[in-house]
Amino acid sequence: MASTPLTLVAPGLDQLESYVDALRRGWSPNNVRDVSGEQLAAAEADPAAFVASLTSREGMIPLPDGSLVPKLPFILRWLWDGTFCGSISLRWKDGSDALPPHVLGHVGYAVVPWKQRRGHATAALAAILPEARRIGLGQVELTCDPDNQASIRVIEANGGMLAGRFQAAQYGDAWKLRYVIPLRPPLVTARLTLSPITSADFDDLASLTGHPEVGGKLKHGTLDAVQTRAQLDTYLKTWAERGFGVFVMRRRDDRAFAGIAGLWDHDDDLGVALRYAVMPAHRGQGYTKEAVQAVLDFAAARDLGTIIAVTRETNAASRKILADLGFGLREIRQRPDRNSVVYSKAQQDRT
Repeated sequence: MASTPLTLVAPGLDQLESYVDALRRGWSPNNVRDVSGEQLAAAEADPAAFVASLTSREGMIPLPDGSLVPKLPFILRWLWDGTFCGSISLRWKDGSDALPPHVLGHVGYAVVPWKQRRGHATAALAAILPEARRIGLGQVELTCDPDNQASIRVIEANGGMLAGRFQAAQYGDAWKLRYVIPLRPPLVTARLTLSPITSADFDDLASLTGHPEVGGKLKHGTLDAVQTRAQLDTYLKTWAERGFGVFVMRRRDDRAFAGIAGLWDHDDDLGVALRYAVMPAHRGQGYTKEAVQAVLDFAAARDLGTIIAVTRETNAASRKILADLGFGLREIRQRPDRNSVVYSKAQQDRT
């Protein structure tokens, strides 16, 4: 067992001797390439400059293919239980949850071999997530090799959800797993949990947008996988830039995917608008109205002002939901293929 509770500390000269000892024993903080030798040489040549270099956000970093890229904003912490245990870093792109293609996740960590299997990585990841929330990230991505069961357990213990497999060109042709940890709190109703959409929700979103009875009735029509991915990227960007967006609806009793409900900037410049769609198996049970009310409460708490809703003139079910929730008819827009009705609800008219 650890001699003292694990903490995360900023790199400093007081802890450097223990860090250097780990380097001498062959440990590398970089999971992609072994940097123990070059770091050891730099630490022994000028300890103060070496420590400063670890936290400097200036300069370039090399990729395995030999190319150089500028550093992203990042936070580096050492794992400490009385002696050095490993390191963990959080990197991000200002104003976005997205990362450049060459960055393998928001969080990277490495524990020294002689202190593994003590829960240090799980505890360190849990401790760095509040920092991610503080800087405004709505989700963090982590990657690992498919056979790295230890890392998978660490990520899943912190709420990570598998978002898919991918290949990163700069790192060879090996497949990797991408996990997502949502950071925004969900909305909870009597029967539903509404979680801000993440990359891990792609398959469920695709089942919705590709369904002819759902996607076919939306403005954009049914979408294929590429189009759905582009839509998901737009949803994630809206959350990152606007602080609101689309939620995934799941039943509380069995976690079944029921649909989506949320807010977006309407592409006809109408303002902040509702967007909702429910899987056919979950229609007629009041889920849409329940979810939309939660979204409206969310909008009211953030002073988003008047909320717009647009639906087809022939969609009687949707029009009844909007009327029940206090929306008023604003206009009817005539189109060659259909008529659309525009509803609005001022914030002071909350139900």
